[in-house]
Amino acid sequence: MKDEFRLAGTLKEFYGELENQKKAKSKILLWQTDLNGNRNTFETVMQGYLANKDQTTITLKPQAGETFDKNLPFFIYEEKKGMLFKGRYENFVNGILRVLAENKVFLKEKRHVSRVNFHYTKVFVNIQYGKKIDFQHIKLKDISEFGFGLLCTESMAKALTVGVELGIKSINGLEMPGSLDGIITHKTSSSKVKGSKGGLKLVGVKFDKQSKLIGKVIKTLNKSS
Repeated sequence: MKDEFRLAGTLKEFYGELENQKKAKSKILLWQTDLNGNRNTFETVMQGYLANKDQTTITLKPQAGETFDKNLPFFIYEEKKGMLFKGRYENFVNGILRVLAENKVFLKEKRHVSRVNFHYTKVFVNIQYGKKIDFQHIKLKDISEFGFGLLCTESMAKALTVGVELGIKSINGLEMPGSLDGIITHKTSSSKVKGSKGGLKLVGVKFDKQSKLIGKVIKTLNKSS
């Protein structure tokens, strides 16, 4: 399951998913695991959420007769749209359960095209951040017709801001006919990324639209990898 999920890049993205699930009255799976490793699972329905600058409260309607351990954390999972996060008990009143969500929220990747992953092949790119700052020899983690992922140092990742434009200027020394520009959507510890060593950050970039040029790049990289 972990390989299919990524950290939500922004609270806005998280709230957008919650809003969709609220409107759809999505089925939400909850579970608690006790100290002996026993898992208690509960089927619930999303009722709504309340968000402010300090916390996010999720309201859920479980089946009648369910009981919960106030001292154990909850794990909340919605399969259809894709959301996974941890929370803690707030209250259970009139058949409605309220759970305080933790900040770390995982969303399922929504990929509709194949993605080329470079687990065992070293591919490096030169990039430009915010159309001003150049970085050289950055490891390319993966690429598809809708975006790409970079593996970079912790210090470099801190210099990159979610929501700012970032473009690939060249791949393995091959200059692109035009910069492959996209928007930074998330930054994730590489320890959570398949095929990556620790101590790095995965920076995810999404293109505004599908590019024919990316298709050609993928074919070229597939032949060389």
